[in-house]
Amino acid sequence: MRAGYGVGVPEAASSSTAVPAARSRSGAGAGPSAALPGPLPAARIAFLVLAAASFIVLFAFQRLKLTRPAIVDHPSTPLLTPNGDGVDDAAGVRFRVVEHDRVTIQVIDAQGASVRTLLRGRSVRDKGLVDVDWDGRGDGGAPVAPGNYRVRVVLARAGRSGFTQTTIRLRDVPPHVGP
Repeated sequence: MRAGYGVGVPEAASSSTAVPAARSRSGAGAGPSAALPGPLPAARIAFLVLAAASFIVLFAFQRLKLTRPAIVDHPSTPLLTPNGDGVDDAAGVRFRVVEHDRVTIQVIDAQGASVRTLLRGRSVRDKGLVDVDWDGRGDGGAPVAPGNYRVRVVLARAGRSGFTQTTIRLRDVPPHVGP
């Protein structure tokens, strides 16, 4: 026998009439790595799929981070006390649209339901200022319950929607009586 890569090979096996050496589980010939069992094909495929999915998700999130904002929010009155005394009786909603679009503005309650549509499908030009007030009433005209409300902006042409940064706090307080 002669030594070959740590495997005893008979002298006769070196001739052309010899029986080929046994193949390893991975299908490779008798070589330095042939004796080492490789990962199963299903495990390799699963690893490649997970690696590809991770790369795609990372790329998508990086692209989202680089996307220009569709609106430039202007802070507005966060407190609303619609009691008729002239103090904080309306909450202002102000923002600029970056590109020409059709804008819808909705007031959303804490449960995520729309209580009032302030603007529906208004065409706004590039860098156009949108400035509307909410009086604390729902779509039917009745006062809504005290609580926190958010403003959702829908841009039809861009196919995007999101919330402004301001949360409007509606409080039920008696009218302010002056001296």
